[in-house]
Amino acid sequence: MTVRVSKQPVNLREKLSELERPIGLKGSELMGAETAQEARDSIGVGRKNLVINGDMRVSQRYGTTATTSSEDFVIDRYRCQDNTAASTTHQQVTDAPPGFHNSLKVTVTGTDTTVDAGDFHYFRHIVEGNNINHLNWGSSNAKTVTLSFWVKSSITGDHGCSLWNNAFNRSFPFNYTINSANTWEHKSITVPGCPDGTWETGTNRGVNIGFVQSVGSTYTGTPNQWNSAGDVGPTNHVNLTATNGATWYITGIQLEVGKNATEFEHRSYGEELALCQRYYERFNADCGAGGYATLMIASKNAHTLIVGQPIFRVPKRTAGATFSYGGDLRMHNSLTGGDITISGVQNSQLSTHGGYIVLVISNNTMSNGDGYRLEGRGDVNAFIAFSSEL
Repeated sequence: MTVRVSKQPVNLREKLSELERPIGLKGSELMGAETAQEARDSIGVGRKNLVINGDMRVSQRYGTTATTSSEDFVIDRYRCQDNTAASTTHQQVTDAPPGFHNSLKVTVTGTDTTVDAGDFHYFRHIVEGNNINHLNWGSSNAKTVTLSFWVKSSITGDHGCSLWNNAFNRSFPFNYTINSANTWEHKSITVPGCPDGTWETGTNRGVNIGFVQSVGSTYTGTPNQWNSAGDVGPTNHVNLTATNGATWYITGIQLEVGKNATEFEHRSYGEELALCQRYYERFNADCGAGGYATLMIASKNAHTLIVGQPIFRVPKRTAGATFSYGGDLRMHNSLTGGDITISGVQNSQLSTHGGYIVLVISNNTMSNGDGYRLEGRGDVNAFIAFSSEL
């Protein structure tokens, strides 16, 4: 028996043309991936963002209050570095692009139109060395990363940014362009892994990321390449501090392995706060019903000294955290109800989980050995804090 099979003719040219159909950005990236790891990196599978608090939600120190402090952390994990004649204010605000709630805002309140060689004004985020082990920077296996962020400024033109190591002798400066004034724009830059130099892999500074408002020639270099120098910014860039009232906002900062900028990794607020508390933890006296929240338990062992025993919610980066306090605080006797006023700190021994602090008090004849609570004296702004910042 003979079986005949008939088939419609195929237009080979038409079938080949279908191969050029658009498959979307992600589809193109997946098809172009040479390895399974590249495919995963291109779509951002799993935990990916090396930056902490990239969406600017956590602000333990100042909340939304504007500050003029230089060399200080404004929003958690973001420090202002300033050596100029300019003056600026910095704060957490709720002006943000779609998908975000907060941003960091900088406003120029006093200008510096002449930038000297050693001048600089920038905001820096530092990625701990423990979090960059997998990048293999400083070797022939160094991995490519992509930095992306949302930015808005009243000043258009080429602004500056850079990545550098802890030794400050390897840096990758680059420009990003603000095309439209006062408009949120998304930027990204792909950075080849640095094949040489020393990159910390422990609790020290791994990768510094700096966003420049102005910087002098001492700290600038050729853009879009690894330089054997500490270049905080590219050779040519906008001087934001030259214009009084100029503004600059940033949020959605993400540093990830791979050649593509993927969608921002949104983590829960609780998780982001805990990541920040590894470096800075603040206990506030505001308990919702006046400033009387208990901040620490203590015991009196002398008429002029009392020993506090803090326990950290999150282990610190290293032992030896710096202790600070503010507002109207008191030591309240748990048995008698008597109060003792604190006048200073004599010494402390703090591990990564807690320890003790010897506090100086006015001469007091209450019984030694009594238990006390360190609390606010009705001051909602009273606090104690522990810093293990990079």
